[in-house]
Amino acid sequence: MVGHSIDLAKKDAAMSEPEESAKSRHSRQQSSRLEEQLLLLWDLLVILLVSANLLLIVFDSLFIFAPFNQFLADVLPAFHQHYTDQVHANFQVIDLLFVAVFVFDVVLGWGLAAWERRYERWWFYPFVHWYDVLGCIPLAGFRWLRILRVFSILFRLQRLGLIHVQQWPAYGIVMRYYRILIEELSDRIVDNVLSGVQSELRSGASELPDQILQKVIAPRREPLSSALAGRIGTTANTVYGQRRQDIHRYVTELVQRTLAHNAAAQRLDRLPGVGDAIIEALESILVSASCDTIDELFGYGDNNAALGGELLESLVRSVIDDLVDERRARPRDFGPALDEVVSLLRAQVRRKRWLEEDGRNQ
Repeated sequence: MVGHSIDLAKKDAAMSEPEESAKSRHSRQQSSRLEEQLLLLWDLLVILLVSANLLLIVFDSLFIFAPFNQFLADVLPAFHQHYTDQVHANFQVIDLLFVAVFVFDVVLGWGLAAWERRYERWWFYPFVHWYDVLGCIPLAGFRWLRILRVFSILFRLQRLGLIHVQQWPAYGIVMRYYRILIEELSDRIVDNVLSGVQSELRSGASELPDQILQKVIAPRREPLSSALAGRIGTTANTVYGQRRQDIHRYVTELVQRTLAHNAAAQRLDRLPGVGDAIIEALESILVSASCDTIDELFGYGDNNAALGGELLESLVRSVIDDLVDERRARPRDFGPALDEVVSLLRAQVRRKRWLEEDGRNQ
């Protein structure tokens, strides 16, 4: 009986362990959700405070402007007097109250980042969130950095999936002008760089042609030779197949002219009875041998193309070797060819792609 009671106690303990672990997981999940909700409420509160603080800064800046100040005094004299005595006179104190909240937000965020080990070092937080730190400085030049805190919080809410900024109409407008600005700036910078390269090419002082030959062409001479030889061989075979009859006709006429002006052939032609037959046979043999040789050279029919093999690749490699050989003179048209390439690049850079997109969307 005692053993049976012990077994039942063990079974009860084994059954209670999963229940306790499930309860602990559930409690941790609830605490995690509670922390997220509290942080969300705090972020929303910070957004409201930053917005209110920025509106106050803007309004107080306008209040100093004499025409606006006089307009308020004429239209809303009671409000003007109250704002002058209660708000404008104590603007620095009010701003320091906002700063106290923002400093607390920075310290809180720093502590959470260190607790969660969000960065490699605990002191990385103020450098990553430099705009939050500088925005806490109660000086006119730094106060406007507080608006970046709003974007930081919006990004955090976007990452949590609580908001979808991409679906906001304002987001599309802002991103459109942002892309236009980035495109215009990058195009100006790239065009300026290419203009400098083009000036060096035209003056002859640029090392770009030699660098292209030595650092681009030379290390790839083997695959380039193989690719160019294959392309030339294929093109030559195609053209030969289209002009084969003309080439054979030209070979026949060439053999006939050669035999007609050859002294030995003329002596054979004067042999009585067999001269004409010998010349005709010799002409047929020469024409057939020449045409078969050309067919084999270009790989016509079942023949293997000699021009597509090692011979043509060796010829192309020799041409590339001559180009990259520093002891040989560079082709004179290489520099102007690069200049034209740079001109095409500049024309491509100057294209207003955002205008083209607007034209397609209309």
